[in-house]
Amino acid sequence: TETTTRASIWAEHYDRLLADLFDLQDEVSAQVAATIARQLEIELSSRSIRRPPASLKAYDLTLRAKWHYLSYTRGDMARSIAYGEQALVEDPEYREAVYWLGNARCAAYEFDFNLDEMRAGLALVEQVIRLDPVDSRAFVTLSIYAGLAYGPDASRAAAEHALRLNPGDYYAHAQRA
Repeated sequence: TETTTRASIWAEHYDRLLADLFDLQDEVSAQVAATIARQLEIELSSRSIRRPPASLKAYDLTLRAKWHYLSYTRGDMARSIAYGEQALVEDPEYREAVYWLGNARCAAYEFDFNLDEMRAGLALVEQVIRLDPVDSRAFVTLSIYAGLAYGPDASRAAAEHALRLNPGDYYAHAQRA
């Protein structure tokens, strides 16, 4: 329960025989400890890593890169890459710009089958993972293209990791399937 608002953050229901009470107690305490530790790790990582961009121009360019990426045409992907590169000129450490540029470079492979462009995109996505190891979106992108670059086991591992970080991520579920 969130103490200031009294909102329920996490709840679990257990149906066990009374004879299993001590096993249930051990299971619940281990699950609570693991959940709290993981949430604390995510919160601390997010606070330190997700800094705002150094300039509004970098932010604006990143939004444009994202918009063109989501349009998903050959021309829009090229524009997404261009905007992402410009955003990184404005703020070389802006993680969101690195993320969207990495996505666009990977996705450009689907239009031109340029493995070098995809590998450049994967390098950027892996940079995002180093900067923010709890960004499930980066692991989803890695899972999509890792199969081509590193083999199916790498793709599967990245999808499974994305789902551990964000069990509700439908892209990760689709990729795993």
